[in-house]
Amino acid sequence: MLPNLDAVFQRGRGSRTVVILESFPFFVTGRLLGKEADIVTVEAQEGVPIQLVGRVFHIRLGGIAAFFIENEECPIPLLEPGKSLAVEKQGPELDLNTAVREVKKALHGAVEEIRAMFGEAVGEKREAPFEPAAEMKKFPDHGYIKTAELELRHLKKDVLFVLRPKQLSILGQVFRPIMVARLENIGVDFVFLKNVNIRFSNAPDFVFPLPLFVPKNQIALFLPFEREIQFPLV
Repeated sequence: MLPNLDAVFQRGRGSRTVVILESFPFFVTGRLLGKEADIVTVEAQEGVPIQLVGRVFHIRLGGIAAFFIENEECPIPLLEPGKSLAVEKQGPELDLNTAVREVKKALHGAVEEIRAMFGEAVGEKREAPFEPAAEMKKFPDHGYIKTAELELRHLKKDVLFVLRPKQLSILGQVFRPIMVARLENIGVDFVFLKNVNIRFSNAPDFVFPLPLFVPKNQIALFLPFEREIQFPLV
């Protein structure tokens, strides 16, 4: 694993990249042209309005919530119908178009979800209540330690991450940046995540079909967490 974001962008120059942004256009797939100082340059190919396809975006690093750059083991195919973005060992085969349709379908069930939350649904099993105190007892406080040591303690484990932006968007689907992922590796200024379960409010089991780099300055909090546990996002 490369030591820092500069090295990651330098190695990925010329490759396809997926970028999740804090602000418009929110989600870009395209060609990474390079990075100079705190500016990342990407030629947009997909995921943006048609009027912006082919344009070169100069993106400040501080506005990037998460990203991925393809490599030999994990290429980023074109976002075309029938083209899969599934990656080996990254969960079931799924393309982003299908994922978006599933999320939209789930959104139609919002009323039923609210009713179930208040016990009005018939014959539906309710999840056990989430108890933070009980979860915290599993991970006793060892006092103040360095951030790097804390991160290394969670390496290769599932971790709950909450990012700083109030909300993000993937292909028009807005979500709060709450995710449970395997902390695969750690750099000086980023973490590298696999099997990223983005907690869409109405599709809590959605797994993004690519790994993600997340700059450390975008992380508001993190804690060890079991991905099968569901909890309200309010």
